[in-house]
Amino acid sequence: MITSCAQGEQGSEAASTGEVDRDATLRVAHVTAASSWDPHRVTSDSGAVPFMYTAYDRLIEWGRDGQPQPMLAEEWAVSDDVLSVTMSLRTDVTFWDGEKFNADAAKASLERGKRLLGPASGAELDTIESVEVVDDSTIKINLSTPDPSLFVKLASYGGMMISPKAVANDDLATTPSGSGPYIPNLEKSTDTVVVFDRNDKYWNDDAIKNKSLEIHTINDDQTKLNALRTGEIDLAYFAPSSYSQVKSAVTAGSGLELYTADDTQYAIGVNVNAEHEPAMKDPAVRRALSLAIDRKAIADSLLYGQCTPHAQPFGPGVIGHIDGLDEDPYDPDKARDMLRAAGHENLSLTILVPTVEPFKSVGEVLQRQWASIGVQASVRALPGEEFGAAFVAGQGEVSIGAKPVGPVPARALAHQAARGFIGTVPTWLTDLTTKVYALPQDGPEAEDAYKEIATRLNNEPLSMLICRPSEIILARDNVLGADKLMWSKFSTTFDPRYVGIAKEGG
Repeated sequence: MITSCAQGEQGSEAASTGEVDRDATLRVAHVTAASSWDPHRVTSDSGAVPFMYTAYDRLIEWGRDGQPQPMLAEEWAVSDDVLSVTMSLRTDVTFWDGEKFNADAAKASLERGKRLLGPASGAELDTIESVEVVDDSTIKINLSTPDPSLFVKLASYGGMMISPKAVANDDLATTPSGSGPYIPNLEKSTDTVVVFDRNDKYWNDDAIKNKSLEIHTINDDQTKLNALRTGEIDLAYFAPSSYSQVKSAVTAGSGLELYTADDTQYAIGVNVNAEHEPAMKDPAVRRALSLAIDRKAIADSLLYGQCTPHAQPFGPGVIGHIDGLDEDPYDPDKARDMLRAAGHENLSLTILVPTVEPFKSVGEVLQRQWASIGVQASVRALPGEEFGAAFVAGQGEVSIGAKPVGPVPARALAHQAARGFIGTVPTWLTDLTTKVYALPQDGPEAEDAYKEIATRLNNEPLSMLICRPSEIILARDNVLGADKLMWSKFSTTFDPRYVGIAKEGG
């Protein structure tokens, strides 16, 4: 469900019906800076999204209906054994350096992504066995094993297309080379503001509504709100913990519109690194930590009711979701007994958190809640570009981040198990996922298998989920298409390519 309010409860018709000003500059705020322009070497699956999605086209994009939509791939067909995908590609796309996009270019980018994309990206192409060039505008992707999350990966970093001239370059981190609707102007950019110029040769006119685009790095919500009020920026995403102050800012004559979405398919959750703390290898310890999380208190008090308590692997409406399954399993007494029985009543942990909200505050609340069952936890905050690598390196036994619970169950499992848990995945889960990935994903057998996985992970969690946050975007009332940023069924960050500014008096 998506709602919009402006000027009290009335909304602003001009923002939704005005004529776009193609000579305007759209200025959006994001919580982290661009640390690299190489889509295959990202260190965060969400932090780089607005920058990368603006600069690079992908083979497909993910629709708000939870289904893949064409982008550079116009259509595709999956083989009966689900071990290959044949894609028909657009023939009217040119990279910024003048190179044509074709099947050879797609093959080169996919093969590079297979070599370089790591777990931090959330888009590893490890199941791709080979990529065949069928003809100049057709590729065939062959898989070593069924991969139901392949299309999600191809709608993200795994499907980003790089110019063939740049594929072999080592300087992509500092010199982007894509075909996207806006071209980074690195000479005009600073450490806190990235400037993009419109790509006048872009193939999709609907995605180039502005003459230029600016992405401002602002990680404090009050600073974002002030910048919106003064007109320094046009649009910003806010943490649920800021909902009250953001809502109160939208008054008659404020010139602001508030957009919220509560149908999110991702959750704030706890990742676990079991390689550096033997106790975390014990499923009873992980279950005890989950039982000690007061999800309702976090959702209601810290996040102002803008986060729905959620503990199971899959979100509502996703295959495998079980209504009523332990949505808020808060039981500190049982958690304390479980730790004692496991011999870990004096457990000590470091909680890694990014320096942005709501994750930092959630980590601090968990520190206090876990203390009530005898766990001594410290909180260490790191910039987003350092956070993921530090966790993998074992600088914290747990970390706080965003974890998908849909719209594709295989993607949710990959993030909660392969990415959310560093350690040996239990044999039962490997066996069940191998079985279910080979099944038709919309059939009853797959649903039963995913429900079995959900039930077992509820009792033997690898990582832990807390609540599903609402998306909150505040925009000036001359912004067109802000509702298109509410792609909450897929991610925590937005793609600004379809947003524009209305002409004055238009």
